[in-house]
Amino acid sequence: MKFCKKYLDGENGQLVDQKFLPRIVEGEVRVFMIGSQPMELIHKKPAEGGISATMSSGAKYVKYPPDDAKFALLMSKFKADLPNLMKSLDLEGQPLPLIWTADFILGPKTADGQDTFFVGEFNCSCVGIIKQLSRAVEVGMAAVKNCGGEPLAILKEQPKQPFGKIPIIQCKGGVDKARNGHRPDTIPICNALIQLGWHSEPIFYTDNMRLRFASTLKKAMATFAVSTPASTTVSRRASSTDFSTTW
Repeated sequence: MKFCKKYLDGENGQLVDQKFLPRIVEGEVRVFMIGSQPMELIHKKPAEGGISATMSSGAKYVKYPPDDAKFALLMSKFKADLPNLMKSLDLEGQPLPLIWTADFILGPKTADGQDTFFVGEFNCSCVGIIKQLSRAVEVGMAAVKNCGGEPLAILKEQPKQPFGKIPIIQCKGGVDKARNGHRPDTIPICNALIQLGWHSEPIFYTDNMRLRFASTLKKAMATFAVSTPASTTVSRRASSTDFSTTW
């Protein structure tokens, strides 16, 4: 207790006095967030006879997608409150944390039998992530957004059995390119085709790879050429007519 005393004393005491919520025996729900996007729900049910929802105490953890119907009421209320969260914490104007969690405990039911929810904690320093490299893209995009930038589109996974190939043709360089080297509309066009069941990816035309380029086009069902003519850096600007007649 001597060690803990400094956290309790004076106006800067860091202990928050919360009333006991008996329904903790039913478990608490952790909402795993990346920026403003809910990524996963974790229901943490204490061991029989216990009230601790930590894994070390024997609590059982079950993961759910954020849109699971079982938690629809909780998530609708949470999303409604989210725009006001930073202001409520006297942090108005600051972005939401990059990776954080919100833990909810069930409160008394309302007169019409609906559940109520109390925040047990907001956490952005120890969120229980060990190995979730699959979330790297979402974390990166949220980081760019927090820094005031606009996240770039990410190419979707190609279909396992596509109808065929429809490449998007473009030239390297030029003022029409975004930070990733593509035109802003290139990846969205690819993703739209992928969603419809086609294999689609951007390919760059260059003069010194013209023959290999021609071989690629022969395998395609169709092509899109996206380029601003005044922006290309190749010495021989290939037109759409050139693509269809030469190859």
